[in-house]
Parts: sequence; structure tokens; C-alpha cells
Amino acid sequence: MNLRTRRFLVLGLALIFLVLSPLLILYGLGYKYNWQKNRLEKTGVFFIKSFPKDADVFLNGDRHKKTTPSQITRLLPKIYEVKISKEGFLPWIKNLAIQSQTATFIEDVSLIYQTPKITAVVEGIFTELLPDSNRENFALIEQLGDEQILWHYNAGDNKITRLYSSAEQPLALVGWSSSNKKILFKAGNHFLTVHKDSPGLTTDLQNLTKGVLTDVKWHSQNDNLLYGLTGSQLLLINLPANTATPVNTEMNFTFLPYKNGALTLVKNPDGFFLKSYLPGENRIIFSLPEQTDYNFSQNQAGDVVLHDQNEKQLYLISPEDKNQPVKTILKNVAGFGWLGRSMVYWDNAELWVYYPEFNQQVFLERTSQKISRAFWHPNAVYVYAEVGNQLKLYELDSRDARNVYDILEIDPEQSGLVSANKKGDWLFASATIDNVPGFYKFEIQP
Repeated sequence: MNLRTRRFLVLGLALIFLVLSPLLILYGLGYKYNWQKNRLEKTGVFFIKSFPKDADVFLNGDRHKKTTPSQITRLLPKIYEVKISKEGFLPWIKNLAIQSQTATFIEDVSLIYQTPKITAVVEGIFTELLPDSNRENFALIEQLGDEQILWHYNAGDNKITRLYSSAEQPLALVGWSSSNKKILFKAGNHFLTVHKDSPGLTTDLQNLTKGVLTDVKWHSQNDNLLYGLTGSQLLLINLPANTATPVNTEMNFTFLPYKNGALTLVKNPDGFFLKSYLPGENRIIFSLPEQTDYNFSQNQAGDVVLHDQNEKQLYLISPEDKNQPVKTILKNVAGFGWLGRSMVYWDNAELWVYYPEFNQQVFLERTSQKISRAFWHPNAVYVYAEVGNQLKLYELDSRDARNVYDILEIDPEQSGLVSANKKGDWLFASATIDNVPGFYKFEIQP
């Protein structure tokens, strides 16, 4: 190779270096040429996770080479249609923006089976269903001719046990104890308790009181204690001692077991009040309009709600805050449900989520069909609602349009008889499948 050739080679390599070096630097810095806009732009990235994993990812209809979880880099800033799909599952679809030098996260995607896998637990006509606080045990009432039967179903071992039956008195479920071991129910006008592992061994609470019990609730911390109303008198019922002692001398309307005591609505010569009866404390919390359509509720985190069913108002209360006991008042509330400290509530045609910690309301749906009930998916990123004759699942991710799935068809007579298990992969429901009524479980996720 002569000197002239070597000079041309060196100059050529130098020119290539001078041209490619800036391009490589720009590439390394995340720049990409946008041919539509004829300019260099800094790119962004999608971080995508799904349950189950190994789902296909499509961007604007083009399948990406990687399945979930995946990181899709060097995307020009614009709106992308993101589709996450897997055979046998309903797809997740949303239009999401990529911004320059920004990561867009898609992490709360729980894919739902296209067709739920149905298993019959037991045949029969079931009129009530009550899960415990962990959604591991279920109390059921079956109508068998003229007889009604109380059953206990354990979702863990798939075992169903007959606890009590009555051919003369109608049965109604009231509540599980704090340990989820005992069930409070009604037989006619009598309130009874039964341990889930002791079929037939019931305690009739009416035998412990002089007056007729009109309302009974479990103590919030002790399985051996309950509170009950006889007329307007509030009683503390002690099962081991076989006693029922008055809590106060005022006229009581409704009550809520709270911590180691109770909250109650009382009427006295000075007015109508919410009062606290805790150990060493007897205190007015605040006054209220006098009426009988109030209902108490408490979530597992200790938040207290007083529902004015007549006016459809919901008072979120902090009973021990003497300066500001009423934290929030929500309007147009026909019903509500809790998951931890998150609430879902509804009116006939609107569905909302409320987060008390942040005082944040999130609107989910307005529909022409009646919303009769709603409850949380245990993963906290979806909400179920019975809308018309369908059980629907609403995604909470508000970016673009929400993904909404039709899960089950609900017979109007079986409305309210659906519950999720603790993990959320199964639904349990009283339903009629192929003209066979029974208690069924539906696998909606793996």
C-alpha cells in the first residue's frame, strides 16, 4: 500500500468516525429520528407487568418480541395503543402516552379468564350468603321445601357442614364474630350463636334477657361478648356468665361495638346524639337530626361510618377526635363496602371509590341500569358491581378509558349472593347453572 492510499484510508476512517460518533452518542443518550416530524427526539420507555405473566404485548397492533414482564425502550413520544393479551383471557387495552425521557409504568394488569371455570359446591336453593372478614369461611342459608338450613362452607378445604335447621322459623344471617369462628343468626325473632366447628350446639340469646331482643351485634374484640337492644335499652351480653347487663339508662336507637366498648345513638331531654361508651368514658360526640334510619359500619382499620339511609348521606367519623369527629360527609350513597381503608359506594346509577386517607373521590361509572351492589376485588385495583343483571369488573386505572369486563350473569332473585375469596382468584355465588340451582365457585384468575 503506497503513501497516497494510506492517506486516503486514514482520512476515510476519520470521516466515518466524525460522522458516526455523534450518532452513537445521540443513540446512547436515547435520541431517535422521527421521520414524520423530520427531527431528532428523545425517546421514552414502557415498563409492563401482568398477572399472569408471559402475556403478549401489542403496540399499535404490532406484537412485541418480548412477553410480560417486559421493558420496551426507545419509543418516540406519542400515544400508543397498548394491548396485553394471553390465550384464554380477556385482553387489557389502553391508549397511553410516551413522553421524552420518561418511563410509563403499566404494572396493575390482572387478566381475567374469558370464560370462568365453574365448579358446583352443593346443589340447592340458597337465599343468603355471608363471608367472614377474611373471606375464607362462608355462612349460607338453604331453602329446602319448608325447612331452612344454616351451612358453613370452608373455602380452604372445600368442606360444607350443616350447622342448624328449622322447619318452623325463618333463618337470617347477622354476622361473624371477631375471630371468624362463631356465627350470629336469627331464627324467627330469636338471636342465636353457633360455633362453625360445633354443629347443632347453639345459644339462644333470648334466654339471657327479660325483654325481646330487636338487634344484636358481636363485641369487636371478644367472641364471648355481644351487645343487644331490647326496646330502647342497650345490653352487654356475656355468654360464659349467662348475663345481660345495661350499658346506659338512655333511650338507644342503634349502636356499633367499638374497640372495648360501643358507640350508640341516644335520645335524652337535651336532644339526639352520637355517644361513646368506652371503659372510663361516657361522652357525647356530636348531635344529629332525630330519625330511625341510621346504620353503623366499621372497617378492619377502625374507620367508622354512620349511614343516614333516609337522606343517603354517609358520615365518616373519628370518634376519639374531640375537635373534629366528623371527617367527611358523602352524599347520594345508597350502599357501600370496604377493603382496608378504601371504600366503594354507589347510588342507583353511579359508582364511586373513596380513599379516606387522602379525602379523594374517584368516579367510576354512570349507567342507565340500576346498580344494586358493589364490592372490592381483593387486589384493590379492581371493583365488582352488580349492574342490571350483570356482575361487572371495573379497572381503577383512570388513564384513558377504563377496562370493564362482564363476569357473570346475575339472576335478580340472587342479587347480593356473590363474594370473592381472600386471594381474588375465585368468586363464590348462589346461582343457577344449566337450570340447576346451587352454591357454585367460579375461577376467574389462575
